[in-house]
Amino acid sequence: MFERWKVNFGAIRVQMRAYVARMLMRQLTPAYDLSPPEMQNLLGRAIDSLQRATTKYPRCMLALLRHAAGMICFMCDPEWNQFLYDAKPGYSSIEEETGVLFRPSRQYKSISLSEETCTAMWDGCQAFAKAARIAMEDLLQCPLAKQIASPLPDVTAFFTKSSLCEWARESIALQPFPEVKQVFPKQTLPVLPRDAASISTSSSG
Repeated sequence: MFERWKVNFGAIRVQMRAYVARMLMRQLTPAYDLSPPEMQNLLGRAIDSLQRATTKYPRCMLALLRHAAGMICFMCDPEWNQFLYDAKPGYSSIEEETGVLFRPSRQYKSISLSEETCTAMWDGCQAFAKAARIAMEDLLQCPLAKQIASPLPDVTAFFTKSSLCEWARESIALQPFPEVKQVFPKQTLPVLPRDAASISTSSSG
């Protein structure tokens, strides 16, 4: 199960690097050649920013993996249910008196994470968060980058300590043993944009 988390967290970097590759491919198109220098500079800055973010991510990924491993081990705690919040608040007085607070049919909406846990993750991800925020700002200001058909990598959960902690609570802590394994598409090298291919064909003829 720990292998799944390595795949999940590694996919974030794969998506960012794939988007960098598509932006580099964009530099081979007539749209880029016909753009004013200011627009070309914006694309270059966006490429550099996202590349820089990918280099900051491994330390963050390690912090996330430590947290995921901790949550897997946490499930072995015989009193693990004491840290969960019911989706439907309230339980019977009989359950309270007998100390039986867990029922298989119950649905849980949240889990308590300590401030130390959130701080440890943020310490590992803070440098990436700063680089990712800059990269997203540069991407949104670059019209040439927005012409890419693929969606922008979603890294907004990493922007602040509170959003990272909330994301980790919902995405990791509540499902350390997910029933359905998430399937990621096979990663392939990006192909040249159509307009780049057409100009190559015309120039070779």
